[in-house]
Amino acid sequence: QASYLAAGQKARDALLPNLRAPSGTLVQSTEALASGSGWLDAAVIEAIDFGLVDPTRHTARATLAAIEAGLVPQSGRGFMRSDAGDAYSSNEWVFIDLRAARVLELQGDASLQSSILGWNVAQASDNFGELSELHDPVTANYAGQSPMVGFGAGAYLLALYDRGTSVTPTCGTFASEPANPSDGGTDGAPGDGGSTATDSGGGSDAGV
Repeated sequence: QASYLAAGQKARDALLPNLRAPSGTLVQSTEALASGSGWLDAAVIEAIDFGLVDPTRHTARATLAAIEAGLVPQSGRGFMRSDAGDAYSSNEWVFIDLRAARVLELQGDASLQSSILGWNVAQASDNFGELSELHDPVTANYAGQSPMVGFGAGAYLLALYDRGTSVTPTCGTFASEPANPSDGGTDGAPGDGGSTATDSGGGSDAGV
């Protein structure tokens, strides 16, 4: 057990030195970061959801701010998977919406968290109670597979299970954050304020 704990702590502590942009944003790979493009990927939100990174400090706030600024589709609702530019990644992902909503809650933005959750629930209500895998990036109509068990309903169950709870640091503590000029431990992220889903009204489609 001690060896597994040590290995987990080593993996956790490798995140920030190796997968952190100068802005503080977590990136998807060292290769993409070195190339200077294609590094923004909402999958890194799980480092916060899984308790690897303190949700209240600069890395988590900068990461969410980058996602809000760079991964909102043309529809203005929810979040794309990444900035890779391919069609699949450029759809709105229900899984990313719901996992990002969890981070918003942990950072105290209950209004936006409820808005994103409400949007996805409203979409399901308009589509026979089924959560889809994706929403079209322009129309917000259902795309991909529907129903989607893991990336749809499974993510929804996780959102309900986690709602109102705190996050437990993985392997005993959060990753140690390097000092930042703007980081006193609970700062706001520079560049925050990107647009994203803003309403919890009814879904915009009938499953087409």
